[in-house]
Amino acid sequence: MSQLPGFAVSRRALAFLFLILSRGSLVHAQEAFTVDVPGATFTRVIGLNAQGDLCGGTQVNGVRLGFVRPSNGDLSTFAYPEAVFTQCRGINAAGQLVGAYQSADGVFHAFIKDGPEFLSIDVPEAIDTRGFGIGPRGQIVGRYTLPDLTVHGFFRGRDGAFLTIDAPGAIATEASGVTPQGDITGVYQTADSRFHGYILSQDGFETVDVPGALHTGSATGGMWMSASGELAGYHRPAGAPANRAFVRLRDGTIHTYLVPGSVDTCFFNINERGDLVGRYIADGVEHGLYVERFGRRPPGQ
Repeated sequence: MSQLPGFAVSRRALAFLFLILSRGSLVHAQEAFTVDVPGATFTRVIGLNAQGDLCGGTQVNGVRLGFVRPSNGDLSTFAYPEAVFTQCRGINAAGQLVGAYQSADGVFHAFIKDGPEFLSIDVPEAIDTRGFGIGPRGQIVGRYTLPDLTVHGFFRGRDGAFLTIDAPGAIATEASGVTPQGDITGVYQTADSRFHGYILSQDGFETVDVPGALHTGSATGGMWMSASGELAGYHRPAGAPANRAFVRLRDGTIHTYLVPGSVDTCFFNINERGDLVGRYIADGVEHGLYVERFGRRPPGQ
């Protein structure tokens, strides 16, 4: 068993899985690791930065908490003050965290956590705001819901100004991640109830669908991009009962993944080095997932 300090982590059969299922340049010396927060009912690794700092969501003693694990430090869980639900969704190179919390009145809000300080964020007139990704200078992306229950993506700049993101022809849009170059990725839903990934860049809007997928992404996200242009996320193959993870390389090649023995595997982020984080579900338990690629060791090793 290989240990990341602060986590219960094991290689199990995961390294073998990825060598079997992937083809081409992705197979070089990669290993996959299970990540479980000690004492948790489930662990979901969602945020990852270039240094290998991790963050995500977990449940300990019935309480939904966020967690962060710096690459050179120990795991810590946290909750937004007086919140009944906290989840960390992204972490940038400066260690700033973004996520969502639910207040006692049942309303969801976005937050930024910078050191010990929290900043609550609500899109004006929204009844629900959730933060999903954070850029190197503190820009954030996410989604918000209006009183008419329409769902829109948003970008919030350093000056606090909001820009709405609506995919062409969509009935709902959300923004999942933002790269150092300012490219935004996310998912949108069309009138036929299907979900599609997208990239919004200076070149315009690009739809991304995994071939043969009923859905690419879901109502809670589904696609992220590294600074080098690789994409990672999850999709629901047509006729399949659950999700499979995917990576799209810079040449457009798509590889899909399912952890052996699991019924569901998702990637939730990819960093500048090409490492991946996510989750898999096996025997009714949700475990965090860290995939180290191209001969690099996991964070902290």
